[in-house]
Amino acid sequence: MNDDERSKILIVDDSMINRAILSDIIEEKFSVLEAENGVEAMKLIREYGNKLSLILLDLVMPEMDGLEVLAAMNRFNLINEIPVIMISAENSSSYIERAYELGATDFINRPFNVYVVKKRIANTIMLYSKQKNLINLVSQQVYEKEKNSDLMVKILSHIVEFRNGESGLHIMHVNTITELVLKQLIKKTDKYKLTMSDIDCIVTASSLHDIGKISIPDEILNKPGRLTAEEFEVIKGHSEAGAKMLGFLTEYINDPLVIAAKDICLYHHEKYDGKGYPMGLKGDEIPISAQVVAIADVYDALVSERCYKKAIPHKEALKMICDGECGAFNPIVLECLCDIEATLENEIKVNSLSHNSVRKVRKITDELLSQSGISSESNSINYLEQARTMSEFLASMSKEIQFEYTKDSDVLTVSEWFAEKFKLPLVIVNPFKNEKVLDIINGLDNVEYFGDELKKTTPEEPAIEFTTQIKIEGQHRSHRVLCMAKWDTEGEAPRIVGAVGKLIDIENEYQIMADLKRQASLDPLTNIYNHRYCVNLVKNKLSENTSGNYALGLFDLDSFKSANDNFGHLFGDEVLKSVASTLQRTSRKKDIVARIGGDEFMVFIEYKTDNELKRAVESIHRTINDIKLDAYNVKISTGISTTKEVGYDYNTLFNCADTALYYSKSLRNGALSYYDKEMKLSGFKITPIEN
Repeated sequence: MNDDERSKILIVDDSMINRAILSDIIEEKFSVLEAENGVEAMKLIREYGNKLSLILLDLVMPEMDGLEVLAAMNRFNLINEIPVIMISAENSSSYIERAYELGATDFINRPFNVYVVKKRIANTIMLYSKQKNLINLVSQQVYEKEKNSDLMVKILSHIVEFRNGESGLHIMHVNTITELVLKQLIKKTDKYKLTMSDIDCIVTASSLHDIGKISIPDEILNKPGRLTAEEFEVIKGHSEAGAKMLGFLTEYINDPLVIAAKDICLYHHEKYDGKGYPMGLKGDEIPISAQVVAIADVYDALVSERCYKKAIPHKEALKMICDGECGAFNPIVLECLCDIEATLENEIKVNSLSHNSVRKVRKITDELLSQSGISSESNSINYLEQARTMSEFLASMSKEIQFEYTKDSDVLTVSEWFAEKFKLPLVIVNPFKNEKVLDIINGLDNVEYFGDELKKTTPEEPAIEFTTQIKIEGQHRSHRVLCMAKWDTEGEAPRIVGAVGKLIDIENEYQIMADLKRQASLDPLTNIYNHRYCVNLVKNKLSENTSGNYALGLFDLDSFKSANDNFGHLFGDEVLKSVASTLQRTSRKKDIVARIGGDEFMVFIEYKTDNELKRAVESIHRTINDIKLDAYNVKISTGISTTKEVGYDYNTLFNCADTALYYSKSLRNGALSYYDKEMKLSGFKITPIEN
């Protein structure tokens, strides 16, 4: 074996005799490099890097001693790659402890014992070799798990992209921009304490930022022209709908991936100045994950062609964002986007699922291992499993058929729900020779059609969608197929090596969407309509019939703060629930009842005569004021406005009811007031209703 093939050991000692002795001991099995001080050693370490199997390092040397070499190796992240055995006659515990703190693996004392030197060198190299192999194995497993989890999350998120008439590349673009901005952010500031694991988690979770759009009707989602104010309110509901969907993952609600995805879904339309939605959060009240995804989403929306707009050039898009034309963003995040301007376009163009970085995963693995040792293997894999778990949960909820096919090994892997439903194994070898599989997918003709569709994809555009028939319990049912071809781009010519995707029962999808729309319309605490949905219903009513009689009532609890302060917030929640159920019980079926925020409620009433309105309103008002919970007596102030007095414009109707409510609040003790058209902001005329 020549020197180039043998493991290399660097001996660093200012004594030529010591170097010669050590060289004689080890040169039979190893290729030896020598340095007489720390400066020379660092040059050789940088030159050979991890080609060095071991460094034998003297502690006391001129120019640069052994401890300084260890410190430098730490600065350049080399100490974890190359084991170091210290050699010295110095037995001071302070020197030894400091060397171990800096990463030294072992100590050899002078004068040298040949057997001890050989044994410690052999043991150290063997242990480091095993550790490297294990870390590489963990890295590869993490990489494969991350790749597969990432694919499943992207398939899930592509449902939205397909429905939204957008390119499937939008998700990948948002991923790429999010990652680039976050990496620049941790270089610029340590304010947000983000690790590489955090960044990877946020990037994966960003794929789900618009998942709530599956609850938005197609005619609004894909409308080519400008949205009306009412339609825009419906669109805005996707933020809360997405967060609510992820909230169903109760078993995993505290997992980092689910937390990040919920934050991103709910807050990625908030603005730094507080003018966003749905909560109107300001500054760093908005999670940094949502802040970064927001700017990534806006940038890609600007530079991409949509059904309602043409693509905007890169520089113009950046100028619009920087000039505040797209809302206010965190100044530091905005700086990070500008910092990466030179590489942004190119990074987005080359990004694809086939370009996952093994180096990036290795960094994550190293970080996980450094935090809790080699046993972190299971933790890291379990962490990355959450994307797959979330996908499986949604698959079971929506009764989807998820699959992954590997061409070279001819293996089909299916989701647990599908396997259980059709009495199939989770992993099927030679699936297209399996009679049960062929019966379900209607034979080889469907297989060939599926293959033809896959051939239409490219590495840059791997996603496809089509409709097919699946045999379920003897009946053929229409399913939408959402699929991504898995491309191998490493060889001379790109080739398809498999596919990942899902089949969605179209009839069941309609039902799921209806359920999601219903859930998105309700206030989560009181289970009555939320403000946004109620506004749309009321506006539709007012526009449909401008000759009918309508009244809008606002109800506000008096001294509700005392319920929270004296009895606790859980008790306060029970008060709100009780008021909501009373509103529902005392209102007629045709009335629209909603919680509009905090301790305020709204009822929209259709009536024929003034007496009918009076009876309806006073019944609601009186019944709520009679509610007693423990030692707390509910008192509610009410303001009513009518179309008969103020017309059919919703905003006017609401503002007038609010003015009447303000007057009632000033009277205290649960008053009820009707808006009078002569009422002014000051010195208004109004007749309150006595209790």
